[in-house]
Parts: sequence; C-alpha cells; structure tokens
Amino acid sequence: DYSPYCVPAPADPRLPGGGAYPVCGLYDISVAKRAFSQNVIYPSTNFGSQQTSVNNYVGGGVQARFAGGKRVGLNLEGGTQETDICFVVNNPEQAQYNITSAGAGGTASATNTLPCHVKTPWLANTVVKANGSYPLPYGFSVNGTYQNTAGGIILANWAAPSSAIAPSLGRNLAAGANATASVPLIQPGTQYENRRNQLDLRFSKTLNLPGFAKGRFQGNFDIYNVFNANSVLASNTTFGPNWLKPTTVLAGRLLQVGGRLDF
Repeated sequence: DYSPYCVPAPADPRLPGGGAYPVCGLYDISVAKRAFSQNVIYPSTNFGSQQTSVNNYVGGGVQARFAGGKRVGLNLEGGTQETDICFVVNNPEQAQYNITSAGAGGTASATNTLPCHVKTPWLANTVVKANGSYPLPYGFSVNGTYQNTAGGIILANWAAPSSAIAPSLGRNLAAGANATASVPLIQPGTQYENRRNQLDLRFSKTLNLPGFAKGRFQGNFDIYNVFNANSVLASNTTFGPNWLKPTTVLAGRLLQVGGRLDF
C-alpha cells in the first residue's frame, strides 16, 4: 500500500556537504488507499514497546577553600540520551529507519534522516560550571559563576513539493500534484548551535547593624551575562528563507541591586 521514493535535498551551503544529496527511505501511500481507514483495537504490547527513552549521565564536582575566605569550585556532567518512538505499525518510513539504524552495527546516513530514533551525543549533554568567591578590600567580596553548555539543536524540515518527488515515485503524491511532504534534511542530534558561555558576577558587602545583637545587612550588586553574549538557544527549523533564524537567544546583560536583612 506504500511506494518508496527519494527526493534530492536542495543545494544550500548550510546543509551537510552543501546539500543536493538524496534523502531516501521515504514512502507515500497509494492513491487507492489514501482515503481508506480501518480501526482495529489490540493491546499495544502485542506489537512491542511504544516508546523508549534511555538516559545515561555521569557528573561530579570539587570544591576547594583557601585561607582568607577564598573559594573555588568546578562541576562537570555529561551523558547520552537515546529516544525511540518508532512504534507505528503501518508506517514503513519509520520501520525502515529502525532497521537501518540497527543493522550491521551502523547508523542511519545523511540520506536516511527519518527522526523516530534519536541519539544525543555526549558533547550535546556536557555541562561545565565553575564558581568562586574572592574577598576584596574594605569588607567587599566578589562571587562569580561561569557555565558552558551546548547550544540549541539544529533541524531542517523541508516541505518537499510533489514535483520534486514525482520523478522518483513515478507519480504525484497521493494527496495531489500541489501537495507537499515533510522531509527532514538533517539527522536529529547531529548538529547544534555554538556552545553557550555565560559569566555572572555578584559584588557584596555585609554590615553589622548597631542596636541588634544579630542584626546584619548584606548589599548586593549583580551582573548577569557579563559579556552580553547573544548565544542562540533555539532557531527556526523550517527549511526556507527563514531557516536558522533565531527564535530564542540568551537574555542580554542585566544589572541588579538588592539586599538581605537578617535580625
């Protein structure tokens, strides 16, 4: 009831290898069966696991204190994440991807980018954090936090026109000559925005309040995102004129004055 086809990816220097590669493993339902449906109810366990998500993470940190109130710390964590949502009984696209990704110890190539099975690499989940505190003259102190994390994932979902599919399929899409098919041009979990670097600082001074046995006031001056980094957190995933246009970026530099009163 399904016919396989390939479609050439658009030529674009932002795509792997400049684009123009064949994307295969795609299927279109036959015209005769497009409007046909039949609901059959069975326990899902008859067909296997509907969805699996396996996370393997490891992390650790070290804190060191020195004379005079100096302190420094470092934390590192990372791991892999593997998600499989290929449980669709009558979808040969996902079935073929599952076979390709598991066969002969290999993984799906750039020409077979169906996204039902995604494995996020170590680097995309690696987070580095450092913190420290240093005393300054006149009772002031400075505290800093630095973090390095992965950027947002890059995807490219292309609405391939029937005219680009027909030469391989041997006919127009069952939905019609003006129809389109959603084609992922980049394997999920393989490309990311540049890693994000952020530095936050806090300058503090503590004052003892006269007349209060335990009265104390701490004044703070905070600077978030000291270098005013504009790292991309998320971008447009629809391939076209606005592809990769940022939709979310790191918030700009922020100055904040605050305090804390204990009594």
